[in-house]
Amino acid sequence: MTKERLRKLEYPILFSYLGLWLLVYVASRIFLEMYTDHTPSNVWIFLFILFIPPSVYAALRATFSQGGKWYQSIAYILTFTTCSVFSGQYIVINGDILISSLVKKQVNTQAKIVSVKKVLKRKLGFDHTKVVLEFNGKRIDLDARPYNYFYLQEKTTLQINTGTSSLGNTFVTSNDVSIPDKFSARWLHLKDWAYRNRLLWAIMICMIIGVFIKMKYFPGKPGIKPKPIGFWKIMGLTMGILLLIGFVLYAGLLIYVTFFVSR
Repeated sequence: MTKERLRKLEYPILFSYLGLWLLVYVASRIFLEMYTDHTPSNVWIFLFILFIPPSVYAALRATFSQGGKWYQSIAYILTFTTCSVFSGQYIVINGDILISSLVKKQVNTQAKIVSVKKVLKRKLGFDHTKVVLEFNGKRIDLDARPYNYFYLQEKTTLQINTGTSSLGNTFVTSNDVSIPDKFSARWLHLKDWAYRNRLLWAIMICMIIGVFIKMKYFPGKPGIKPKPIGFWKIMGLTMGILLLIGFVLYAGLLIYVTFFVSR
């Protein structure tokens, strides 16, 4: 394959991969209530072998485009490989659970809620909810969405649909909590999330105002050709667009649940 043909495939492959990650992310947010996140060692090995070649290519491409030497690409290789492997792990584990929830038989059973705890991380704050359930004679730790905390903390039992994925993870796709209660929990979590990130919103608003002032009162000089957008700026714009699409889809889900399903 010639260099020109290979470069033409860079963006389609990149956008397809990001689109797949976004699809799995949105689907898991909609359909999965709780699940375990155990990754077999052979999955990590497979992902590492799979992503080493494209990571090396992307690292060399980024290094040489900036006029650097080949050994300067080592940091890029480590960064690209790490990001690729962990994003690939998310796709594999959550994709396996989603597919298993469609093709495998699930069991409806009553579970005892042993504990419901917030999982806090220094930079992210309230990251997810750790739920310990007891059903079918065993006790199991499950990861749940942050908003689940707000409707599970007062409960002692839960009627659930549960199954086991092909990679051995336990998942819960539905429970007996009403749609209005789930929406109230989502709203409480949204308010909590907005409050925790108030500094970020203030910075974003200041940046938007700054860009507006720059464009309106300090326009670019006439006759000067604008600089081309670099590779990493395109990457940033792409991720921003994908996150915006995800937010719109999530907002659409909330509207659908609020005004249509709950009626």
